[in-house]
Amino acid sequence: MSAIAVESPTLNPARAPERRQRFLPISGVLFGILLALALWLTSKEPDDTATAKQVFAYWSEHGGGKMWLSILGLELAAVLLVTFGAALRAAIRSGEGATATYSSLVFGGAILAAMGFATTSILPAAAGRAAADKAAEPGVETAVYAIEQLRSWDWLMWTPGLTVMMVAAGLGGLRTRALPKTLSWTAVVLGVAFFTPLGFFAFFILPPWMIATGVVLYRRQRVAAVGVTA
Repeated sequence: MSAIAVESPTLNPARAPERRQRFLPISGVLFGILLALALWLTSKEPDDTATAKQVFAYWSEHGGGKMWLSILGLELAAVLLVTFGAALRAAIRSGEGATATYSSLVFGGAILAAMGFATTSILPAAAGRAAADKAAEPGVETAVYAIEQLRSWDWLMWTPGLTVMMVAAGLGGLRTRALPKTLSWTAVVLGVAFFTPLGFFAFFILPPWMIATGVVLYRRQRVAAVGVTA
């Protein structure tokens, strides 16, 4: 964090955000915590090599609670990501001058990724409901297994938007100095990784990046607010 703290903020004190807007970067911290928790919880789920019987047994036993936990988690992730995208856009936009290329791409990527999170929330809903209410019907075990196979690859719905958001945040952060160089270059690397077979592993690095970036943006906005009121 010492390398992060020495970077000079570029936020214009005369355009310091309103009090409620200053808390927008906290959504990045919350998103990072939520994603880290989700990665830990899903590590205990059947993977794409599990048999149909194993998958059906899992959802029959954990269907209700797991279904609602997954739905609420994905929906909340979508809301937090859009909110953080707005905060990140504002930080980069403040240093872009007449152009707004990178900041626009950041927010557009956040919206696209959030749509992916929200869309994939229907998969645990379908699997949990089918296992709980239609277990005795023929073909349900196969249907639940097919849904679980889709869930094993649902992260592909998130990566296009995250690629756009992260690469734009990194390049925009380097150009405007809205983000420290360490976070900017990490964002570029993660953004490129999301669009490759390494994208799955990039999700394990994304939570600390979101948390660190959220903290940096929040601290800079507090500094700008103090400068205005001083």
